[in-house]
Amino acid sequence: MAFMILIMLPALSSCLEFKDIHIPEGGHYLCDRTLSGKAKAVEIEVRVNSTYRDSNVDVYIMSFFEINLYPNQSFLPTYAEENISGVLINWVIPDDQTYYVIIDNADNNRTADALPTGDVRVSVSIEYESKTFESLTTFLVVIAIILAIFFVVLIIAVMLAKKKAPPSYSHQSDRVPYGPQPQYPVPHQEYVPPCPECGGIPEFVTHYNKWYCHNCKEFKYETKRI
Repeated sequence: MAFMILIMLPALSSCLEFKDIHIPEGGHYLCDRTLSGKAKAVEIEVRVNSTYRDSNVDVYIMSFFEINLYPNQSFLPTYAEENISGVLINWVIPDDQTYYVIIDNADNNRTADALPTGDVRVSVSIEYESKTFESLTTFLVVIAIILAIFFVVLIIAVMLAKKKAPPSYSHQSDRVPYGPQPQYPVPHQEYVPPCPECGGIPEFVTHYNKWYCHNCKEFKYETKRI
């Protein structure tokens, strides 16, 4: 899932403005939305309506300082596309300043700018990829790397555990001892002579040094234990 999102992120963009505008001769259009330093790459598309096929316009990107000089004083825009009927601009914002986009239909006494031939209608589209997406992309890359390392380590650990496991045996007799087995002494079982009359097991009475039969209710032997 993380890899799918990662693949999709580069296509994500934020549309700032999309308009079809009328610009009178000698006038200009200042786009409503500004471009801030939070954007990574900006895409600006400007097309003159086909009805005004003989009319061209100028596209300027200016900083706050530059736009204060426009249009009454000599100005030097940060970026310019002049005397065009259509253009697709891919521009990277160089710093954290705020920038403005102007569609110009006036004579600015610049060498390459368009000379107006009347009113013009222009379509303008502005969008950019946000740095937020870049940060999210970096975050997902790190997560994907961590997950990949985790699964590789897990697989190696499972394989090593299988190699170290002792062999299993189906029968008890097949088990192989892992060392010498302890030898336990067999307890000595002393012989008790049965009673010659009833065959019962007598009890040796130490005080009398005789065997006493509980069935016959009398002593049978005077010998000690065998």
